[in-house]
Amino acid sequence: MSSNDADDIIQQYSDLIQQGSISEASQFSGFDQAACRVDKFFYDRMANSPPYAKLWTVVKIILLLSHGQATVERGFSVNKEVESYNLKEDTFSARRIICDHVNAVGGIFNVDVANRQLQLSAAGARQKYLAHLEDQRKQKTEQAGQKRKHVNDEVEQLKKTETVYLK
Repeated sequence: MSSNDADDIIQQYSDLIQQGSISEASQFSGFDQAACRVDKFFYDRMANSPPYAKLWTVVKIILLLSHGQATVERGFSVNKEVESYNLKEDTFSARRIICDHVNAVGGIFNVDVANRQLQLSAAGARQKYLAHLEDQRKQKTEQAGQKRKHVNDEVEQLKKTETVYLK
């Protein structure tokens, strides 16, 4: 695209906006996202209008750009909402699963709280948490025991080498 074309496109864009703001009921403020598609909206205003020919080619290119990463980016936004200070990986995953389910059913008011499986899972949550804490406690004592054993082995080894040197 040449700089002259870019200048023409900017001018056509300014004219389009100016025309929309001059009309009594602005065509842009009256746009309903739920009822009308963006591509059809711009097509009706620019495609068959010679004053906006260059602008229409740019709008077509923009509308045809891939939006393939939108789902991934939306996921990052949800992660940011779920995130809190010092959040562990398991908790983060659990919160993400909950958010995904609430979104899948269409909102918090559509979650089936009478679901027996959900009730059983919620009832057993405390026991699962206590079991998790017990597992962590066991791992810490095992690690401490291994360290103690390693130190005792080193002491025994030093005693043996010391007795060899004394003889």
